[in-house]
Amino acid sequence: MKKLVLNSAKKIFGNALYKNRQKKIEKILRNSDFSKIENERNITEIKTIAFVLPRMGAYSGGTTSILRMGTFLQSMGYTVSYISLAQQSEDDMMTNAKINLENFGGKVLNYSDDLNFDVVVATAWETAYTVKKMSGYKMYFVQDFEPLFCTDGETYALAQKTYDLGLHMVSLGSWNKQMILKNTKETVKIDVVEFPYEKSEYEYFPRDFSKYKGKTKIQLAVFLKDVGRRIPTITQHVLLEAKECFRRDNIDLHIIAYGGIKKIPKELGINRGKLSKKELSNLYKESDFGMVASMTNISLVPYEMLASGLPLIEFKDGSYEDFLGNDTATLIDFSGQELYIKIKELIDETYLLQQKDAKAQEKLKKLSWQKTGQQFLEILKKLEKIDEI
Repeated sequence: MKKLVLNSAKKIFGNALYKNRQKKIEKILRNSDFSKIENERNITEIKTIAFVLPRMGAYSGGTTSILRMGTFLQSMGYTVSYISLAQQSEDDMMTNAKINLENFGGKVLNYSDDLNFDVVVATAWETAYTVKKMSGYKMYFVQDFEPLFCTDGETYALAQKTYDLGLHMVSLGSWNKQMILKNTKETVKIDVVEFPYEKSEYEYFPRDFSKYKGKTKIQLAVFLKDVGRRIPTITQHVLLEAKECFRRDNIDLHIIAYGGIKKIPKELGINRGKLSKKELSNLYKESDFGMVASMTNISLVPYEMLASGLPLIEFKDGSYEDFLGNDTATLIDFSGQELYIKIKELIDETYLLQQKDAKAQEKLKKLSWQKTGQQFLEILKKLEKIDEI
């Protein structure tokens, strides 16, 4: 009986997801013609800029990056707005925005057809179709290659099509640009700004790596999220296999999962869910290693861990190496045995941890939101000089 109820619930949930996806697709098809626009270039002075979001959500690294960029531009004299397509209440938008970035600059608005800005910026594939219809110079802040997020062919096609619409794209890091150029037949304009992190939010915690030698309990903080690009099922399989290898050596691989995954096997470890910045900082200080899967464009999580001085484990098949190289973290395949061997090597030869940490801090020093914001600002300044375009 219980199995029947569960199967019925899954079927209902699956049907609801299908209907929601179908509605989203039909709305785009009704309101879009997919033609490539001739982007307006008659800007003499940019005063107003709007970032268009699917919704103003909380605990979102992508939304936080948008707020940081907008806050920087607001500080440079522009009037910045963040527009939600989800028709949220102002209180909801403000609360969620402040969870992501407490002292953000700019105002929050719901979308309406009569809004006018000098520059409008898409921030996710669904928003590109809305931005295409809005007045003003049309840009696209690309934080990831989003077709890889899609679980079906139709949304994959619609997401990929957004790169052919004629919007002026700005990629957060070069990996997105490489993926777009590889997967589009059109001639597209893509500028690149560096993928940064906010130094002031992460306290570096010096570690005595020599004390790792001979440990009988190793605490591993693992970012797990119920989205395919974070490979949660593969990661858990790898961890369970590694945990068993350590158990045979009488070593406890103590795993603490966080990031929002709803459920993990009891034998895997503890699930802490979504954490505040203070809770994150404490977790990183308490842990011996951190682990995350950056299978598409890199996220803020590896930067957070490294900035806190936490030795990082990533996957070879992801994008990590494109951003921070192969000498700042330990890179593994989808193998628990390899994870076990690599951690054993690190705790036996602790000078390797010191070397990786030194390399990571050296590379992180060169990154900041101030620098990335300045790069975006220079792109905007060029738009005001028509003769240079």
